[in-house]
Amino acid sequence: MVGTSSGHVDGTAQIVSLEQIKGREDWRLVIDIPPALARYVVSQGSITVEGISLTWRGQRLPMEIAIIPHTLQPQPALVMPGIPVNLEVDVLAKYAEKMAKAKAAAKLTVEELMKQGFSFLRRFTTDNTD
Repeated sequence: MVGTSSGHVDGTAQIVSLEQIKGREDWRLVIDIPPALARYVVSQGSITVEGISLTWRGQRLPMEIAIIPHTLQPQPALVMPGIPVNLEVDVLAKYAEKMAKAKAAAKLTVEELMKQGFSFLRRFTTDNTD
């Protein structure tokens, strides 16, 4: 599976549960993600849990992820509910946030700040008549 991860840790989350899916060999992993990281988690986006790059297809939190036995086998940390696990959120979501903030900041002008109450900025305007 190809994900958009870069190999670092953005934070940790708690394992809520890990249960085998009834009638299948796959497992369902439920993770409680902190709000600071949850904003980067989007349906069909990538998330890396303890080094496993996964795609989340859900719509709500806590996050539920289906894991095949082969992926689960070398990951003993995932089988212990309640312990923290390392997370890396989707780097594309972080880039999107960065671009949105830059676009919003680009609209900010001295005149707009003055309208918002930052009157001391009047001295930086070209039409200063004081």
